[in-house]
Amino acid sequence: MDTYEAIMTRRSVRRFKSDPISDEQVWKCLEAANMAPTASNNQPWRFIVIRREQLDKIQSILEDSFNERAEAIGYAEYSRRIQELPVPAIDGDKIKGLRNFYKSLGKAPVAILVYVEQNPDPWRSFLNTQDASAAIENLILAAWADGVGSCWMCGPLVQKNQILSDYFGIPDKTLIALIPLGYPEEVPPSPPKGNVRDRTTWFG
Repeated sequence: MDTYEAIMTRRSVRRFKSDPISDEQVWKCLEAANMAPTASNNQPWRFIVIRREQLDKIQSILEDSFNERAEAIGYAEYSRRIQELPVPAIDGDKIKGLRNFYKSLGKAPVAILVYVEQNPDPWRSFLNTQDASAAIENLILAAWADGVGSCWMCGPLVQKNQILSDYFGIPDKTLIALIPLGYPEEVPPSPPKGNVRDRTTWFG
């Protein structure tokens, strides 16, 4: 799979097979992440790899995070926001399906937490977030090219960022994203995308 094909075909996967992912595959994804562009070559990222047995132990934290997030947004508004997303529904209810995904991470055999160094300088903090985002994109594209699905998740961090950081012993860093990885149980369709020509302005 070439780079453009990986970009155009990658999907956010929310149901995974139970088949394990080898350490070599995880390292391959992390090596790709580590090659991302970074301001001043600062490389502020740190990765925490979590296997399924440990993910099972934090299910209540993730479920509580979803419930608190849904209550803060309002269930009606949350339903509206996800109506066009290919979220696996339960009894026709995408909110129930999304709650189950948050809790179980789609039964993914492994997940990766992405952290950056904390910095009191707002500009450096901004750059660190951009650097981490570039690393995450590299990671999920490398995974997809290797037949491994992923889902870039920030939602669980809204309510439980510090709790998760304390749980995994990284209280002095900023948690940017949670990325479940696994072989897709299904490959969902792409959600609607706007026309890039309507979002682009050229000068000169």
